[in-house]
Amino acid sequence: MSMPEMRRKLQYIPHDECLAMLRDSQFGTLAVHGAGGYPYAVPMNYALLDNGEKLPLVCMHSAQQGHKIDAIVNDPKVCFTVVGQSRIVPERITDYFQSVIAFGRAWVEDDPQIRLDALHALGEKYCAGFESLVEDDIAKSGPRCSIILMEIEQLTGKEGLDLAKARRE
Repeated sequence: MSMPEMRRKLQYIPHDECLAMLRDSQFGTLAVHGAGGYPYAVPMNYALLDNGEKLPLVCMHSAQQGHKIDAIVNDPKVCFTVVGQSRIVPERITDYFQSVIAFGRAWVEDDPQIRLDALHALGEKYCAGFESLVEDDIAKSGPRCSIILMEIEQLTGKEGLDLAKARRE
C-alpha cells in the first residue's frame, strides 16, 4: 500500500499503543468513497477479530442495505479512525489528543461462522456480563444484519505535541 508517511514524526505513537487504543476505544469513524464521489464517514461501534494475521480485523455490524454497504461494494478501500482521548487545554491553546487511523479494505462477510464470531466479539466488547441477552439478540437479529470486516493495511497513531514532548522527556 502506498500511503503518504506521517508528516509530524515527533508526534508518532508506537505501534503497540496504536493497537491498544484501537482495541479499547468505544467507537470509530468509518470513511468510504461515497455516492457521487463524495466521502462518507459514519461513526460505528466495532470490535477486533483475531484472524491469525499480524493485525486483527475490524468488525462492524450494519443494516443489510444502505449507502455504506453500497460504497464498500463499489470500492473496498476505506479508512477507520478512533480518538483515544481528547482534552482541550484552552490556557495552552492546545488539545491533548491521541488518535489512530487505519487504512485498508472492507467487505461484507458471508461466511456464517465468521459472522457469528464477529457478533460474539461485538457482544463481548459492549455487553460483557449479559451473555444470555447477547445470545438471544444474535439468534433474533444476527441473520438480518450485515457484518462488515476490514483488513488493516496500514495503522498509524498521532498525539498532541505536548503529549509527544512529555513522552520524550
